[in-house]
Amino acid sequence: MSSPTRVTTIRRTVVEQGRRTVPNTAVLDDGGKIMVIATVRGQHEYEKEELSKLNDRFLDYITRVRQLESINKRVQVELDDLRRLWGFDSSRVRQEYEAQIDKIRHSMETAVVTKAQSEIVMNRAEFDMLNYKRIHNDMLQWKDSDRSKISTLESAVKETQGQIGKPSSL
Repeated sequence: MSSPTRVTTIRRTVVEQGRRTVPNTAVLDDGGKIMVIATVRGQHEYEKEELSKLNDRFLDYITRVRQLESINKRVQVELDDLRRLWGFDSSRVRQEYEAQIDKIRHSMETAVVTKAQSEIVMNRAEFDMLNYKRIHNDMLQWKDSDRSKISTLESAVKETQGQIGKPSSL
């Protein structure tokens, strides 16, 4: 992703404080002219040094910008690689395995339904077993009770038969 090249203009306004009086060169003698020339040369040298420092700072700035652009390009390439790996590949994998995943989901749903039905059948069988066990125990109690009644009645019959066989003492 390259952006269009922009041209940036840097303007610097220099504000001088104080006043310098430069004498009129028409009236000046040779010494005065030399002094004016020296002053102008000194100011020129100062401005050259100032421009040199600014150029150095600007060069450092440009170097840093180029370095950051290089890092940005490298990170962008890594990001594109990751997007390619995770973004597009994940949809490709999804398309590739979606049919199998749907079959497995269907199998799981069927297994869950079968399990629920089996649990219902198991619970019903357990209930029926407990119910039959209770009925069996009740029948055993009734049988024992009936046997007890039968033995009581048999002994009563024997006793009655024994009394019938003996003459009664009235």
